[in-house]
Amino acid sequence: METLLQNVRYTIRTLRKSPGFTAVALLTLALAIGANTAIFSVVDAVVLRPLPYRDPDRLVMVKEWIPQATPDPIPVSAPDVIQFQRQNSVFDAVALFRCAIRSLGRKPAATRHRGARELQPLPASRSPTGNGTKFHGK
Repeated sequence: METLLQNVRYTIRTLRKSPGFTAVALLTLALAIGANTAIFSVVDAVVLRPLPYRDPDRLVMVKEWIPQATPDPIPVSAPDVIQFQRQNSVFDAVALFRCAIRSLGRKPAATRHRGARELQPLPASRSPTGNGTKFHGK
């Protein structure tokens, strides 16, 4: 214990002698801790927390592919979703959502965020609002 106290006193004396180095070291520590916290917050929200649905690993997204119109799959139209709901014999439920990019905050500091909103909530949704508005990422 005596050696630890001697080491702490020596460290404090050394840091007092070079305030520039002390400031840079403290700033580096603060930035590293802040970056670590931000990265963990994103990982926690995106990877570690489950989706607000029962059996989230069973969710699928259905898209259309019309080779004559576009080489890439496109979102399914609302009338198609209604038809899927009526004729569904495969899925537990069929719901509709819409992706959007929103600006949060006031200009000029507003940040743009990608998100999705359930237009028809899925059964057993754990969404507190019922309409399932969610924002994620940038």
